Amino acid sequence: MHGFDRVYGVTRPASRLLFQKAPKANDLITIYEPLDEVDCRFIGEVAGAAKCWLRLTPKVGKSFDSLAWAKHFIGCEKVWIDIGTDSKFSWQDIESLPAGMHELLLPTVRDNRYSRIDFSRFEGLRKLTISGKLKDLRFLAPLRSLRHLGLWRITLDSLDGIELLPVLEVLRIQRSRIKHAAKIAQCGTLKRLAVDDARWIAGLDLQNSGLVVTADLSAEES
Repeated sequence: MHGFDRVYGVTRPASRLLFQKAPKANDLITIYEPLDEVDCRFIGEVAGAAKCWLRLTPKVGKSFDSLAWAKHFIGCEKVWIDIGTDSKFSWQDIESLPAGMHELLLPTVRDNRYSRIDFSRFEGLRKLTISGKLKDLRFLAPLRSLRHLGLWRITLDSLDGIELLPVLEVLRIQRSRIKHAAKIAQCGTLKRLAVDDARWIAGLDLQNSGLVVTADLSAEES
């Protein structure tokens, strides 16, 4: 994640005075504690008006018992869930997030819970980062507006389903293992591939693809 001009730290209860100087697009609002519905809706409106990132991350030494409260950040377009393995959340918590998001960075997991999410709720999503141990990417097919997909610490049997994303332009693969990557050749809209270590990606044949391939992971911001 790139640097921010200003960071607003929010604890419970959220203080309206914190936002006397309204956030701007390159600012970050960080939530350190679960908030009630009223505070979540207020923060969602502020972040949505500024079109800035909203980051959910517990204080050092603390954890979240659930993310169910995050469904009330209505209006927020960019959500970064930055939690450790001590925090608990379910795929239902993610599925209940506000439907109007444009960018979503999901926390690192080691299972397949993200494949159970009904992504049709997030049809306007343009940027997504996921992790986990997954069979393929078919569960992302409802994301008809997705332009940037990040695969972080992911184990995939295949990239099947990536060809179902009609406007995907950027694929970023980091610290991941993919057994069969041949379907990437069928993703006709893909323009840029950023991968940190291609040795762990089998069947990646890009000789005639016309893709811009780079190890520069800053391609995330392209």
